[in-house]
Amino acid sequence: MVCALAIKAATTKRAVFTLCELGDGDNATALTRVLLENACLLEWLIRGQGRQRLETYVMFTSVQHERVAATLQRHADRFAAAGATTDVASDPYHRAVWAVTFRDEKGRPARSERPTWEFDDTTKQGKPFKVSDLFREIAGGAHSYEYDVMYGAIGSDIVHSGPFSLTHTLQRMGSRLTFVLEPTPVREMCTIALALSNAAMFLALDSLTEYLGLDLSADLEPLKAKSNADPYSHGSESAP
Repeated sequence: MVCALAIKAATTKRAVFTLCELGDGDNATALTRVLLENACLLEWLIRGQGRQRLETYVMFTSVQHERVAATLQRHADRFAAAGATTDVASDPYHRAVWAVTFRDEKGRPARSERPTWEFDDTTKQGKPFKVSDLFREIAGGAHSYEYDVMYGAIGSDIVHSGPFSLTHTLQRMGSRLTFVLEPTPVREMCTIALALSNAAMFLALDSLTEYLGLDLSADLEPLKAKSNADPYSHGSESAP
């Protein structure tokens, strides 16, 4: 699971880079949020008592299996109309894992969609670990710059197509009465997307090497130093 998360991080990082090469800063920023959460999740999972967090994360697959099965059943007619079939069905084992392990305070199967859980050593009662708390733990403080940027006013506005994210597009349209419906990338966010995605990828690599017991510091440190340069300074038009 740890290796799979690292591979997903590398794949997302490549997508961010590709979008920045195309000058598409907004969509690169949206994917950077995915990459940041992936990297923080990877680091969070290898912390804590033994392998408890990692094993709980894997067990949450049972909850997701049951939810996917319920969704497919609920919309079976739509899938059938599209000619799609599925073998995913509710399973007694997965239902039991959900009912026994992932419970709310009243003992009912939890409705939370978070796969990150913490359990009290005494009561054995678990509760979901929020994304904001995950970022704060990794940052080691009350605030996380990455979380505030990517889940606050800037990142959320872009991900959810808020009005602020349309500013540059509206400026280009001006006061014209007509417009051309075509892709119009916004380069302005590319620097932030590259900087934060670099930081996220290095966090993922550090977590992976720690988990596997490797020492790649000699290889990573020069790359980290190089990544601090702004590829769009001095009139540069493309990412390195």
